Amino acid sequence: MITPRDILSSASAIYDNVKSKNYTKSELELKHRNCARMAYYSILHLSKDLIDESCVNIDTSGISGTHEIVIRKLLAINSDLSNSLAQDLISCRVIRVKADYYLHKNFSANDAYKVLRKAEKAFNLFEEKFSTGT
Repeated sequence: MITPRDILSSASAIYDNVKSKNYTKSELELKHRNCARMAYYSILHLSKDLIDESCVNIDTSGISGTHEIVIRKLLAINSDLSNSLAQDLISCRVIRVKADYYLHKNFSANDAYKVLRKAEKAFNLFEEKFSTGT
């Protein structure tokens, strides 16, 4: 079984390996898109783990989509960590949607970098909060 950290590690490896290879422009763009989507999903699954730990229940009727439900549940927890994860998901979702659905739009290394760094910071914050017990 894989973990959210495994997904983040894979996204990071994709980003790091791009620098050491001679890829075509389209291959590079594909790698960057895959990095961004994997980094986003690492945050999503980390968030779902926090929600499961917090046993949060909200009325999800009228809420469309798993991602939006996760965001709403994070906001319902109302901690610094959950609010930070919710904001990361909101800001990174725009880039992930671009990676998945807007193939006609250029997708750069900077797009991938933004999501990857937010994911790394989210994991650091998560680990810091749980290692100190706050």
